[in-house]
Amino acid sequence: MTIFTDALYRNIEIHQAPRRIVSLVPSITEALFTFGVGDAVVGVTRFCVEPRDGVAAKQKVGGTKTLDVSSVRQLEPDLVIANVEENRPEDVRQLIAAGLNVMVTFPRTVAAGIQMMRQLAPTPTSTTSCTSAAGSTSSPAAMSVTRSRTSTRSPGATRR
Repeated sequence: MTIFTDALYRNIEIHQAPRRIVSLVPSITEALFTFGVGDAVVGVTRFCVEPRDGVAAKQKVGGTKTLDVSSVRQLEPDLVIANVEENRPEDVRQLIAAGLNVMVTFPRTVAAGIQMMRQLAPTPTSTTSCTSAAGSTSSPAAMSVTRSRTSTRSPGATRR
C-alpha cells in the first residue's frame, strides 16, 4: 500500500494499481498516455484532446469547469485525477463525498511538477517504462505514487 498526500493535504491510499482512471486535467491525461497507462483511463474531460487517437474513444465527463459529477461516478473509477486550478472545488468535493479516490494536484514549482510526473510514471515492474522529464524510469504511474521527495512547499508521497 502507498500513502500519498495530495494538494489538499489529504492522505490518499493506493492499495493497487488503478485499473479505472478518470483524468480531469488535459496535461495529465496526455502524460498518462505517454507513460503507457492510457488503457486504464476510462474518462476524460472534453478538453482532454491529446493524444487524439487515445482519447477519442474515452467517455467524456464534461469540461474542466463544467464537470458532470454523475458521469464520473457512473464510470466507477478507482482513481480520479483533478487539479486545484483546472477543476471547480465544489465538483471535487462532490466526488470526494461520493467516496471516490480523488488525487488533487497543484504543482507550484518545476520541482513539484517533476515530482507529480514521477508519481504518474510507470512502475519499473510494469511492461511499459518511460523516462520522465526528470530522467527517471522508476516511478509508479499506475500507482500514482511511490518514492518521492516530501517538500515543505508542496505535498508529496511516502511509501509505507
